Amino acid sequence: MRWFFLPVLLAAAAPLAALAQEDTRPVTELSLDQAMVWALENNLDIRIQGHLPDIRSAEVEEARSGFDPVFGTDFNVTSTVNPGNPALTGRKVDENETYTYGSQVRRLTPTGGTWTVRMGGTHTVTNTPELFRTPTIRDDPKNIDRVWRNDASLTLTQPMLRNLGFDFNRSNIHIAQNSLDQAYYTFQQQVQDTVQQVVTAYWNLALAEETLRVQLGSLDRVRRILDLTKLLVQEGKLARHEIYEVESNLGRQLDQVHQSQKAYLDAEDALKRLVAPQKTDLLWGARLGLVTRPTIARPVNPADQSARTALEMRPELRSMDIDIKNADEAILQARNQLLPRLDATGGITLRDFGGSGNWKNSTDTVFSTNDSSGFGWEWTAGVQFEIPIGNRPARSVYTRRVIERRQAEDRLTDLQTQIVNQVREAVRDTNTTYERVDVTSRGVEAAQKRFESEELLFREGKSDNFRLQQFRETLLNTQILEINARFAHAISHIDLARSEGTILRRLRDKNIIVSGKGGSK
Repeated sequence: MRWFFLPVLLAAAAPLAALAQEDTRPVTELSLDQAMVWALENNLDIRIQGHLPDIRSAEVEEARSGFDPVFGTDFNVTSTVNPGNPALTGRKVDENETYTYGSQVRRLTPTGGTWTVRMGGTHTVTNTPELFRTPTIRDDPKNIDRVWRNDASLTLTQPMLRNLGFDFNRSNIHIAQNSLDQAYYTFQQQVQDTVQQVVTAYWNLALAEETLRVQLGSLDRVRRILDLTKLLVQEGKLARHEIYEVESNLGRQLDQVHQSQKAYLDAEDALKRLVAPQKTDLLWGARLGLVTRPTIARPVNPADQSARTALEMRPELRSMDIDIKNADEAILQARNQLLPRLDATGGITLRDFGGSGNWKNSTDTVFSTNDSSGFGWEWTAGVQFEIPIGNRPARSVYTRRVIERRQAEDRLTDLQTQIVNQVREAVRDTNTTYERVDVTSRGVEAAQKRFESEELLFREGKSDNFRLQQFRETLLNTQILEINARFAHAISHIDLARSEGTILRRLRDKNIIVSGKGGSK
């Protein structure tokens, strides 16, 4: 199908003659292409929607961060004072200070398991000798012992039923990635909606301008009839009351001109709000001189082919496909939670059982294989099993997720039906307005000739003022019908392009590339 408009650069952006004396604003020439580019760069709806992909991209990173290692550290101090045994130790008070410290790294694996590596220990300062500690370190004459005991451990926990599996543990990432794709489709939908609004507003302004021009032309005819009536009254060919009748028609026509002027300014503001919402002086301080005119053309593709194109191209459908994909991920998560919990656990710990006088010696002992150094190790293994009686919360969630997916499928089917109907209606509208343009154009030509013929008869005294005014109003109404048909046909093309979902493709054909964050280049 040919593009719904054809840029035609006029030799000069001629303002309306009747407005030239009243509207002293500078003229800013604006083509339809330029209007779309400015809207893509400045429209706030596009800018707002353009942030959504960035937000969704951050959510993807947030979902992936669940598998990032987590580093932690801890430090605690415990101080105790107890009565001593003077007979045994020679001290009336036993004082102990214990410093517990450690650092660890923990990570979730794609299978759902968790491993933790920890390095830490204790540092004890005491005045109480330990009878079974080897060796006993005396660091100062005050009989104060300082003992370091370090350890290193590796702990693993792996779900065997609930929370097990790559698909389950990466489902949140899949949902986030799907939502990112959906954000781009939503942005594309906003761009197409905005372009449709801009094109429609552009043609509405052109329509208001042409309507005002026609109303002014009809006003000139009334004035010409008034001058001719005054002349015929002076010649005695008409009664004086004919002048009053024409003056009454002149007042009604002036009222129509004023209404058309207001409609023109309202349409101009509507277009400016879309292409320059920040109210820059370049546009808001100027009068728009439109330099693009619509073309009259039937749609090339039949309705069925346009419908197939829409089912492939409409971003709303692609976005709804993603809703179904996310519903599948939600069902996967809910189904997994129906399983009982069965976790396998295990670990190994290396320790300095004997204790050392400084941190380095104690650390060396931890990783030593010499039993006489105080080195020791232990391992653990086990399983944990848990099953909720009835499991009603998980079953309820699963049932809800299944129903939500069916709901998403029904919504998709309903949207597909709506889109097909929209396309068929848009094709019919384009064809109908094409026929209207042809019929109304011939009607304008006939009405123009009939008015000129009647005006000639009026000059010769062979007709009356009433008949001449009727033919003038018929010509005016026919001209307005032709203008409405012509611009309705132009608007029908952008409506058809929007219903097909091909606006972005046609923008690319015009070298207008829309970025994911709004704007164009």
